[in-house]
Amino acid sequence: MKNIRFIWLAVSVCVLSCVFTYMVTNLFLSNTKSQPINAKIKTEDDLYKSELILTENYQKCGHTISDSTLGTVSYSSIDNLTQKYPGYKITAGEGEKIVLTSDTDSYCPNHFCAVLNQNEIIITRLCDNKTVTIIKTNSLSLSSQEKKLLTEGLTLHSAEALTSFIEDFTS
Repeated sequence: MKNIRFIWLAVSVCVLSCVFTYMVTNLFLSNTKSQPINAKIKTEDDLYKSELILTENYQKCGHTISDSTLGTVSYSSIDNLTQKYPGYKITAGEGEKIVLTSDTDSYCPNHFCAVLNQNEIIITRLCDNKTVTIIKTNSLSLSSQEKKLLTEGLTLHSAEALTSFIEDFTS
C-alpha cells in the first residue's frame, strides 16, 4: 500500500510540474516570446490610402493655409507618412482623410511690403523677402505722405490689398 501511495505521489508531482511549466511558459511569458518573421513582401494592396491635406499655421500673422492638392497618398504606416512630411504632425483624420499640420514662425505668403527706392516701388513678400514686382514711378509725383509711408515700408496684408495698391500706382 505504501508503494502505491509513493507511486501516486510521484505521478501527481510530475503532472503538477508539467501543468506549472506549461502555464508559466505559455500564459505568463507569452508577451516575451519572439514573434515569427513575416517574410511576406508588401504589395500595393497592403498600403493604406487616404486623402492628404497639409495645413500651415503661420504664427506671425495668425493665418492658416491648407493644401488639398496632393490628393490620395499611399503609405504603409502612420510613422511612414510622418517621415515623408517632416515637421508635420497628424492633427485630424482617420482612414479616408488625414490632416497634417505644421506651425511656422513667419508670415503667410499673402503679406507684402512696398518700399520706395529712388524711382521704383519694390514689392517683396514678407515670408521670404523675395521681390514680387517692381513698379517704375516718378517719385516727384508722390505726395509727401506717400513718400514717407513708402520710404518706411508700407505693409500690405492680403493679395487684394496688393492688387489694389498696384492698380493705384499703375493707372
